[in-house]
Amino acid sequence: MRTNTASTIFQSRGNIELLSRDKIILLASQNPPPSIEETAVQFFRLLKKQPITMACGWQSKLEKVLFKLAETGDKAAYIHYLARNINTFSPDAHQQKLIDHNKLLVLAPEISEDRPVSYLVDRRDQLMFNQINKILLLYVRQDGRLDQYLKTGMFSTHQLYILDHQEHEKFYKGDMVVLNTHDINHLI
Repeated sequence: MRTNTASTIFQSRGNIELLSRDKIILLASQNPPPSIEETAVQFFRLLKKQPITMACGWQSKLEKVLFKLAETGDKAAYIHYLARNINTFSPDAHQQKLIDHNKLLVLAPEISEDRPVSYLVDRRDQLMFNQINKILLLYVRQDGRLDQYLKTGMFSTHQLYILDHQEHEKFYKGDMVVLNTHDINHLI
């Protein structure tokens, strides 16, 4: 399906109705410390019991670990944003099962490139940020892409949440809400 919203043309596969639900973007930099990964997994296990749609590129190691925990019986649903042409996307068995149970929507900006490259990741991220107002930072690595987004004010118009961890203290600022597993209701 080809759709034009907020002057951004995108293509989709799966349950387009997931865009009308309460949504949050999950983001994680590469190579989190084991303690952050454990906390993020605990948080995700609680979050998937909520009637919310979690969106992500599902690219970093931590994001991939979390997406493998997604199940058809979850109250949550999922959006997978691609940084490549959607016509080159072949869902694996896990993804297809989620699609078949209306638990997954796959979206991509309208692009012709078959492989994700930096500028396509930027376009994918812009599409996510245009469609979803809430962002949960699961892990931010100093000087990584998410740190740059924080420094440049990329998230200034979004409700911003960050996982409570000593590694993240340097990133706490302004209206950012610091969350732990006891605070999950702040997202819903």
